[in-house]
Amino acid sequence: MRKRYGSQRGFICVQWHRILYYFGYYNRYRRIQWSHVDRLVFVCKGNICRSAFAEIVANSKGLHSESCGINTRVGLPADMKAVEAAFRKGLDLSSHKTQSMSSISLRDRDLFIAMEPWHASLIERKYGNNVNCTLLGLWGAPASPYIHDPYDGLSSYFDRCFNQIEKSVGEITNEIRKAEKNKH
Repeated sequence: MRKRYGSQRGFICVQWHRILYYFGYYNRYRRIQWSHVDRLVFVCKGNICRSAFAEIVANSKGLHSESCGINTRVGLPADMKAVEAAFRKGLDLSSHKTQSMSSISLRDRDLFIAMEPWHASLIERKYGNNVNCTLLGLWGAPASPYIHDPYDGLSSYFDRCFNQIEKSVGEITNEIRKAEKNKH
């Protein structure tokens, strides 16, 4: 269970949010106007694992992106297990420094990408319902609106979580590239 879901809580949350997804609860997070996206802003709780990794994956694909945490202090390094997991994927997270959500200046063409549904709800409360927001796991296969925090978890779960993030960012990249192609 810890290798696949991070914890028992992770298993329960993943299953619960998948059920809600299948009943259409998260459909609004799939309606993105990709042609109106200039910057990706990845959001998680602490900005030391998931959002930090998603940012470097997106940047490695040539996308303009940043990351931030809902509950973090500014300037902290990435979690060491996250750095190691990123390194195993050929990406360098060692120079990452945390940013808080309040330190990100909102731009009109930002797409906020949350790791968990409560992150997306908080973004919408802070910036209003008109903010462009999605859940990263909705873009993976299988779709999973909840990506459990690997912090303090097994290295094998970090790898699994980062695989899910990498695949989801890859699909978002495909959507953005298709929109760019259709603009011309």
